[in-house]
Order: sequence, then structure tokens, then C-alpha cells
Amino acid sequence: MLNVIASKARGQRGVSLIESLVALLILALGVLGLAGLQAGTLAQARNANARAAAVQMANDLMERMRLNAGMARQLPAVSIASLYEIDWGVLSEKAPDCHSRPCTGAELARHDLSQWKQSWQTVLPGADARVFHSRTDPTQLGVMLGWSDVGTTPFSQPDLPVAEGDDNEAQCPTGFTCHLVYVRP
Repeated sequence: MLNVIASKARGQRGVSLIESLVALLILALGVLGLAGLQAGTLAQARNANARAAAVQMANDLMERMRLNAGMARQLPAVSIASLYEIDWGVLSEKAPDCHSRPCTGAELARHDLSQWKQSWQTVLPGADARVFHSRTDPTQLGVMLGWSDVGTTPFSQPDLPVAEGDDNEAQCPTGFTCHLVYVRP
């Protein structure tokens, strides 16, 4: 009987090593899966933070428009909206320093846009923004804020709330994720 046990023990040699390697492989696959899940979670958190910052920046611009009381007394709402229009990649031309001297409503609008765009690029480096006139409502502006979509998911694009007729105006640049808000000054 002792010989039978000894021969069975010799036949089982190395099996525990193979079992250990298989268990290690399964563990490694599990850890890789968790790492991928963590990377996806971080990308989604970055996207959520960028969207929250975009909402705050849109509110900031709307408040700047409303606080520009000098412009409100001088111009109708349609003209006020026109002063705040700006395209992708454009910084407001030579904005006056309205902190050191009184400015007209139009100068204050240029100053606001310059500060606003610089602030947006400080919040998210490489970010940009566009403010455009809505085709459906002349007193309404579309504020589209974009940021680099490195590490974010592509499905964050199609949910832009585009007003009917503004389809061509509300195009997000390639390589960006965008957030669109309509405001009325």
C-alpha cells in the first residue's frame, strides 16, 4: 500500500505548479480588467468636471451680459447679443482695461469676452468657446464651450441641445467635446 501511495505522489509531480500558474494568470486578467475599469471611470470623471466647468462659464458670460448696464440703456436686446458674438480661436480684439477707466457698453462687452475666454482656457487648457446668434430667436445667443476630448468617450457629442434651425451654427470642432447652452442677455 505504501508503494501505491508513493507511485501516485510521483505521478502528481508539477501539477501544483501548473495550477498555481493558471491561478496567477486568472488573477492577472482580473487586475487588468480592474485597471481598465478605473481608467474609464477617470475619463468619465474628467468629462463630468469639464461639463460642470462649462455650465459655470456659460452662467458667467450670461451674468456679464446682464451686468453690462451701460449697454442695456444704449442698445436693443438684438444689438446687445451681437456685441457678445465671438468665434472659435478668436480672442476679443484689443479689449480695453475697464478696471482702470470707465468704458462704454461696447467696450465692456469686448473686455468681458476677452476675460471670459482667457478664464475658460485657464480652467481647461486648450479649451475654446464660441458665442453665436440663434437663427430662430434674434435675442438669444448660443454659447458653445469645447475642450479637448483626450481620454473622454465619443458618445458625449450627440446630445447637444441644438435649437431648430441652428444645426450649422452649433458644430463642435473635430477633436473636441462640447457643451451648448442658449442664453438671453
